[in-house]
Amino acid sequence: MIDNKALTILKVTLDKTINKELHWEASEGGGEIFINKTASGYELRLYPNTDYDEEPRGEGPPSLTLYDATGHLVMDITFKMEGVLADDLENLYSAARRAAQNIDEKLDEILFDLTKDPDNPF
Repeated sequence: MIDNKALTILKVTLDKTINKELHWEASEGGGEIFINKTASGYELRLYPNTDYDEEPRGEGPPSLTLYDATGHLVMDITFKMEGVLADDLENLYSAARRAAQNIDEKLDEILFDLTKDPDNPF
């Protein structure tokens, strides 16, 4: 059975992340789990793999897990759900990672360094 609410949450989260409308943070220690806290106190956690146990040996494409304000699991959105595409989860993870780790700003700095006038290094 297709869960239309889960699909809508995934689509909205993906669209807003790509458009830089959601704020993602890396988990403690700069980990590979990315977290978004909603205004209502819910927490969206984006894991790098479907089956992930805090160790870097998880399997499958990324997964989006929703928690309520008390930390209780609301839902796991994975590629195993009917209608959920692994590509959407991969794109979401990539966009959230870029946002949380300021990848675009870092790439801009590298490009600036590579393209500045070699005769004027300052």
